[in-house]
Amino acid sequence: MPTRTIRVTKPLRPIVLLLLAAISSPASGQDRTEAVFASMVAECLSPERVRLDTIRVALPASLSFAEGDVARPFVEDGRTISFAQPVDSSRFASIRFIVDEAGVEYTRKGRKRLQRAVTLRGYHVAESASQTVIGSERCTGSHVDVIRRDQVSRL
Repeated sequence: MPTRTIRVTKPLRPIVLLLLAAISSPASGQDRTEAVFASMVAECLSPERVRLDTIRVALPASLSFAEGDVARPFVEDGRTISFAQPVDSSRFASIRFIVDEAGVEYTRKGRKRLQRAVTLRGYHVAESASQTVIGSERCTGSHVDVIRRDQVSRL
């Protein structure tokens, strides 16, 4: 399967980061649910938690939209990150992110408003190039906001 490697030199970093931000910014002022999940996954796989210079990341296919948010902080740090399905870890350390539970719940808040609660529970497993487990960490994320009922279909 194809592998995408993101490696950006310093002069191009601001342009790439601006493009990544523009792609993930919401049109209506509310974060799209995908963007909320992507930021949660990015927090779980942040460079502070994953201390490797060159890694391959395997995200579930249902979270492939989160690749830009996951890659951004690594690119800012000058690290190399690639995404492949499945991860070929013969030359690089790899990270697998496994989702235990993900959900979105809407609760009525008055006549025209809804409370949106987005939750994500999962963990990541880090393996060396020799496929030895070198670490794992659980991660939980939640986001709660109030939206207009007519915005639900756009989020």
